[in-house]
Amino acid sequence: MWPLLLDKLLIEFTKSCLRHTNDQPLVEGKNGSIVRKQMGHGHVPQQEAENIQSFYMAWLNVYLNFHRACGFTTEKVGKKGKIRKQYDTYRTPFERFKSLAAHTRFLKRGVTMDELEQIAQSHSDTEYAKLLQQKKIELFSSFSRLGIFV
Repeated sequence: MWPLLLDKLLIEFTKSCLRHTNDQPLVEGKNGSIVRKQMGHGHVPQQEAENIQSFYMAWLNVYLNFHRACGFTTEKVGKKGKIRKQYDTYRTPFERFKSLAAHTRFLKRGVTMDELEQIAQSHSDTEYAKLLQQKKIELFSSFSRLGIFV
């Protein structure tokens, strides 16, 4: 019965396996927790989605990529062959990107390292975190005026 229903709905059943590209629940869970930490768990009305997206693009993405450190793993193989991940490097994603060999080859066309360095150096991490909080309060207060979030 299930295969017929899945075929009818054009749904493909796949299994995820450890260390395969389609197995990213940890990453997705982490990304979701970052968004929920900033925005909360409440419902987002459709009319405010564009304002929230603008906030993400202008402020949150810059904060996450240039001013918020995160852990990067190193895989180590134990005596019995078991692979262990060890979080021993803490940097911002931009600092990690700069540390890659030939990193400029991965830039989008029209983007230069000088532009990215300017963004990173324009504020300290603490200053930008405070600025982000201020902009988030402004965003939420616009919701309050509309009677959405109180």
